[in-house]
Amino acid sequence: MLRRTLIASLALCSFALFAQGCAVNAVEDGDVEVVKKSITDGTIHFGHLSVGLLRTGGGSCTATLVGRRTVLTAAHCVREGSTHRVRFAGVDYTAVSATRHPQYDSASITNDIGVVILKDAPPVTPSPINVAVPTKGDALTLVGYGTTGTNKNDSGTKRIATNKIYSVFATRIMILGTGNGVGNTCSGDSGGPAFSMVNGEEVVVGVTSSGTVPCGNDGYDTRVDAFVSWLDQVSGGDIVKPGAGPRTPGTTDKVPPSVSFTSHKDGQKLQPGPVTITGDASDNVGLAEVALVINGRVFGSKSAAPFSWSLQFVPGVKDLELAAVDTSGNVTQVAIKVTVEGQLSQFGDDCSSSVQCESRLCVYSRTLGKRYCSEVCSPTDNACPTNGTCVQTTQAGYFVCALNEAGPAVPGGGSVQGPGATATPDTPQPRPEEPTTPQDPSNIQPRGGCAVANSADAANALPLWLALLGLALVTRRRRRRR
Repeated sequence: MLRRTLIASLALCSFALFAQGCAVNAVEDGDVEVVKKSITDGTIHFGHLSVGLLRTGGGSCTATLVGRRTVLTAAHCVREGSTHRVRFAGVDYTAVSATRHPQYDSASITNDIGVVILKDAPPVTPSPINVAVPTKGDALTLVGYGTTGTNKNDSGTKRIATNKIYSVFATRIMILGTGNGVGNTCSGDSGGPAFSMVNGEEVVVGVTSSGTVPCGNDGYDTRVDAFVSWLDQVSGGDIVKPGAGPRTPGTTDKVPPSVSFTSHKDGQKLQPGPVTITGDASDNVGLAEVALVINGRVFGSKSAAPFSWSLQFVPGVKDLELAAVDTSGNVTQVAIKVTVEGQLSQFGDDCSSSVQCESRLCVYSRTLGKRYCSEVCSPTDNACPTNGTCVQTTQAGYFVCALNEAGPAVPGGGSVQGPGATATPDTPQPRPEEPTTPQDPSNIQPRGGCAVANSADAANALPLWLALLGLALVTRRRRRRR
């Protein structure tokens, strides 16, 4: 799920830091990057309404509603003393308390389980927790808001994938691999659920905790069954267990909602610039959320009409999708394709914003006194255009293609080292949501996150000092996974 990418002007630092750094989940100038893989090797998901996006003052993780007001997450995602909010179906719910397991160990990332108690009960059916010892080989469904690969910048979108239990330990389970229909977890997935079918009922078997870098090699989840007594205690008994039967709101509605675009038609051609996308949706019982997806990324969602989004389009083909989810979890999706005419700028062309560049990377050269389109590169193969050289920026581990006549600077003024700069190998990083003190240098890292910008508010640029602070945080490496 993680891949560190220098994006355009890098105005936003995303919170979903599995422990890899700050992943940018912003729609700069209203445009959206194409996402080809997810969670890893999963797909965008609008089901499992009980799975929400947890935000604190310093980052974001994934969490699961397991009681009327009880939310299950990872201990490393809990910041005691901070404000916690969980978003379910496009609506934020504020917490009245957040508790880590008292024996949580940040060094070994053990007992990595936490509970958030909400002030109000969301109109969402909670997921039951597992109370039995899991078995090696059991099929798992992974759901999370993390990135699709190491150093990726696409957190903040719910995705789903499948895997199976490879090993069972005293308080953890392990999964392996990714690709060929198998998914894994990454930065920002921390705290999210691993579901499994037990006696015909889907239950939360694991809580995403940690894994090695790069994402996709393995993953470790905290076993929920090992902490049932503690969960009962800290929640005051507000925990749903297997066999509890129907849990409000009603689960018998099987009629999906209706949804359609009202502003654009399939195959329509548009000019670059501001655009407003509108849609219409309805349901026989009640709508939970309507989301707009552009090129594989959720741009924004709303829980009530009007279903309208304003953004800026740059040249290129745009795959637009509206997804409507009702309160019973039924989903309807409609898709159209529009073409924004014109061409994006190539390497070396002048730019004022990253969305003007095909690479989505605009850098500044002090020597030339201008900004131009660049590309992220690897020092091992120097796969830059003929008039460019792969150089390391002042941010360790970031390499970009510089015009041969002058070294560029990182957006914001930091200069890039000249050609021939040596790259330092990428080191393991954590996945939690507390990008502060580096953990010990083992290769296992938490799956936490740093602050994820709300894609619906992406047009609001952050101050330059905050963007630079975000870049600094990205370079901090830790061991927790996602």
